[in-house]
Amino acid sequence: MQPSKRYLIILAATTLSLVAGIVTHRLAATGVLADLRSGNLFTTCKPEGLNDTNFIAGCSAPLFGDYEHGAYYFGLEGAAVAHLRRAEVLVLGNSKAMFAFSTRATEDAFRRLGVPYYLLGFGYGESQLFPLALIKKYGLRPKALIINADPFFEEATQFQDVLEGDWATYLSYVARKYFYRLQEFACSRDGAEGLLCGKQRTIYRSAIDGRWETANFANNRSSGAIDAWQDRGLTELPRFRAAALRFRAQVAVPDRCIIVTVTPALRAWRAVAQTIAEALGATYVVLPFEGFHTIDGVHLTPEDAERWSAEVLQRADAVLRGCLQG
Repeated sequence: MQPSKRYLIILAATTLSLVAGIVTHRLAATGVLADLRSGNLFTTCKPEGLNDTNFIAGCSAPLFGDYEHGAYYFGLEGAAVAHLRRAEVLVLGNSKAMFAFSTRATEDAFRRLGVPYYLLGFGYGESQLFPLALIKKYGLRPKALIINADPFFEEATQFQDVLEGDWATYLSYVARKYFYRLQEFACSRDGAEGLLCGKQRTIYRSAIDGRWETANFANNRSSGAIDAWQDRGLTELPRFRAAALRFRAQVAVPDRCIIVTVTPALRAWRAVAQTIAEALGATYVVLPFEGFHTIDGVHLTPEDAERWSAEVLQRADAVLRGCLQG
């Protein structure tokens, strides 16, 4: 056997061993072994919603889960990072913000303002730590921030391994990137079926403005209108306030150009958000909750997200115009 071929075989075997080790580690860490035993291991994300301008943010398939955190931090979606760097307004928050601002009303409001914007929220209850790391990593200098503080001002993340640049974590996100593109190719033909063509609930994300496409995930269900709600987080207010002040010290945005809001929900951090807005000298824009509908008591329905985001951005319009002109 020629030395070059022997080298390639050794390299391939070593690579496969490393990949096997990573997969085994992830199976044990995420509890997917139960899915293997139940026969659900190979259920995969639904690729039909992919197009040239979006990617899978995440889905409920056992071996896929989150992709958006690693996609942004590791720069795996170059177009998304390029558009993020050009944004003059960033929308921050967790999945509540993503459901609420991923609307045509948001797109129309910023088209009227004539500036690029980006939804930099994340799922899995993400807080200030992860988007702040992206702001620093890519040297982002937005002129205004819109923050859904329900909650946001906390200093913890489930994705610390991403921020630490763990090599196994990095490779697992690379694997997700190429797996879903393989899905897109394999399942794009009429009548395509098989292990790659899954039906798990999937959220897609626009590389252009960061919005979530949730039609496949939300299924247009509604838990009914909000007629009463509970305030949360008051006992933790000192911790939230301290975290907010540390966040404020790390972003070069004028006080008034930090717009704090709260999306309607059955349980919300409304009083906490108002107190934090006052402490930061930020602009506070919150609508009455009553009459809005959610899909699960937490996330707005698509129809009410349109109505809510249109009203919030209309109320914030004058502040935004002043910040963008300054």
